[in-house]
Amino acid sequence: MQEYLQKELSLTKITYQNKPLALEEVYQDMIEEIIHDKDINNNKNNVLKRIEKFLSVPIPDINSLLNECQKLNNNSDINPQQKRQLIEVILKIVKAKDYWKKKITVEDDYLPQDKAKDNVMRTIANFYANSCDLSDKINSTIYHIPQWVNFLYSIHSNTF
Repeated sequence: MQEYLQKELSLTKITYQNKPLALEEVYQDMIEEIIHDKDINNNKNNVLKRIEKFLSVPIPDINSLLNECQKLNNNSDINPQQKRQLIEVILKIVKAKDYWKKKITVEDDYLPQDKAKDNVMRTIANFYANSCDLSDKINSTIYHIPQWVNFLYSIHSNTF
């Protein structure tokens, strides 16, 4: 995704905590937040059961969840599908909106900040809309979000 954003938005500067955006840093910070998240702790049993089912590995406690997520950062022997699953876990349980609003900044020399941010969101939507071939996955609920994004992008692409 990072390379895609840089290629598509070469005039836009996207930073995370005043450094060039590195998604791995964002994910690491999100992982570190898991242990302090009140919603996760208040619903710990449900969260752990759902993640355990999603990953198909035992997750008996928060530390096990953290250890599993840390595989993203330890350059362990995980394949791309496992990496994507771990990223999905993080994005399912940690509120990404706070990172987008408070820690990620978007600057563009030619666009006001709100338009530049809209442009980044449109580019991200385009990335996900085109990220997988959905033709043989019409009835699969696994791909319903990319299908929805693809649909929205196709309808609104001429208005961006």
